[in-house]
Amino acid sequence: MTRLLSDLLSAPQPGFGQKIKQLERSSGEPGADIRLSSEIVQRTQGKIRELGLDPLDTSAAELYLALRQRLLMDEQRLLKFIGTGSKENLSSADILSGVLQFMAKLDLPRTCFALKASTNKRLIKRVVPKKTMTLLKYRSIDSMIKHEPVAQIRTAALLAEHDHWQQQFFDQYSKLSPSDFETRQIAVLFPRAKRYEKIAEAFATRHQHHSVVFKELGTIVVLPIQTNVPALAITSSLLLLDGINTIRCASTFLKLQQVNANFGDIVHQAAISEPTTAAEFAGQPLSWRSVQYYFHTVREAYHPALFEPHVQLEDLALVQAETALAQLVPALSFWEDTAGLAFVDHGQTVSLNMLDIALSTANGLDFDNRILRHVRTQVWSDLASHYLSHNNLNNRLVEQLNSQPASMAQQEVGVMA
Repeated sequence: MTRLLSDLLSAPQPGFGQKIKQLERSSGEPGADIRLSSEIVQRTQGKIRELGLDPLDTSAAELYLALRQRLLMDEQRLLKFIGTGSKENLSSADILSGVLQFMAKLDLPRTCFALKASTNKRLIKRVVPKKTMTLLKYRSIDSMIKHEPVAQIRTAALLAEHDHWQQQFFDQYSKLSPSDFETRQIAVLFPRAKRYEKIAEAFATRHQHHSVVFKELGTIVVLPIQTNVPALAITSSLLLLDGINTIRCASTFLKLQQVNANFGDIVHQAAISEPTTAAEFAGQPLSWRSVQYYFHTVREAYHPALFEPHVQLEDLALVQAETALAQLVPALSFWEDTAGLAFVDHGQTVSLNMLDIALSTANGLDFDNRILRHVRTQVWSDLASHYLSHNNLNNRLVEQLNSQPASMAQQEVGVMA
């Protein structure tokens, strides 16, 4: 069973197996890897049967094709629900507008700890993005700030400004203090002006999607693509929900750092990379997202002394995207509980994660170029939660989180056992 996880996570043997053995010894031999592997196999086989396929006689390529076909069928169901499915010659902008209205109906945790508008404007004025002003057709910085939300300016700057400008801008973050932040609702912006169409095209070409998440701004910018994109409604919805989780994780992390003398430096790093913590899990640092996922999933593990007064239990809540969609559109219930499911056949892995399939479909990716990154992240988080839920490892986690301030580093999907 450890071999299944090794193949799924693309974790080389024998190192992965040895790390799992270390985890088993540390947690009292609970067999968590076997239980998780069994759950993945059983639930994946059930989903394959729902597709009308035989799990014992289906290749990875056949399953990938069937999942993409199912997603496209569900795209039509979602379009019908949001009221655009029966319209002819529907533009991408119309679909995105419908998605944003649909998202507003979802019951989601939406609060965040983000930079104040006045702070954002001050930072932009100090390091003027001149190329961005030209791109957006403004002659003065004051005029641009007056007419454009800072998150939209920052989106254009991602493409227009060179690395030197980006570094200068982010260097300002090191001087920020908790008083520059406020608690408010996550904002979603959808610029419709023509000048953003070229920005959207360039961004989508580079990143294979059209949503920009600014963690420290508590804002998601949805760019107005003009080309016809398969599964646009589902993909956009999932990207927005994932963006909300990204913002809320960064928000909770920064809330906890308010008493840290290096708060500004932590904000700087959190804005440009994935934060890790001072806690270690079998000798390796834990990402903050894995920690928050654990406390979100295992609510009884919450320690008031560790989080309060800055962070409450509700701050740790994350969005379960597939469940949120299925609550409003029951026809999409096939995708519930698939975030951490994958099919491994002769070393070939196919993700059942809805966002992986949506991005693969939207970008027209063939089997050899299929996306696996989101299922790998989820499986690793599930594996960590299975072990951390045992008292000795949970207690060690709490001790390590209490022992010193969080550290920062770019965290890639990988094995930390």
